[in-house]
Amino acid sequence: MFWEHGFAVFYSPPIARPDLLLVGFNPGVSSDAEPDFVLDTALAVPERHDYFQPRPYRLAGAMIRLFEDIDRRALLERSVKVNLIPFRSRDKRQWRALPAAVRAELEDVSRQIFLDIVHALEPARILTEGLETFDTALRWLGFAPGTVIRGRRGRRIYARVAAPSGPAVIGIPHLSWPVAREDVATIAIRLRADLAD
Repeated sequence: MFWEHGFAVFYSPPIARPDLLLVGFNPGVSSDAEPDFVLDTALAVPERHDYFQPRPYRLAGAMIRLFEDIDRRALLERSVKVNLIPFRSRDKRQWRALPAAVRAELEDVSRQIFLDIVHALEPARILTEGLETFDTALRWLGFAPGTVIRGRRGRRIYARVAAPSGPAVIGIPHLSWPVAREDVATIAIRLRADLAD
């Protein structure tokens, strides 16, 4: 059942005023057959960034490569990693298959947790992994849409909002999915500029 998958909030040590807050959509699960949720683990503060574990998973590896390409690996290592929705699911399809009333209630809780994290940590920048995640984060933060760059197929590959007060919010595609090489190059150029000190 869905609720057996549990939750996860931080995927790195939470530090005050980080240069970068990484935001995914929601935590995944290893298998529906054997939910791997452990309450004590979920409640523990991570000692190190999840992306830099001995065996990085697909998204972690892609993000490390991107940040190495733009000479910002140290920034990624110091980032704080969370998800917009802390409730775990196999994928977005399973999340969207929840009864509408249940999902709406969980999204309300998720919105408040996300806003509490942003207000408590005061990040300089937020980088969303996924442009749908970017749209939701903007809506929850009350920010208006900003700059959008489209890739070779007309899809958004980069989005950015510089709010008058609060952190800049940047969105890129979820890099565990295929992204055209030239689009990745465009993302790298823009991200290097936007993450400059």
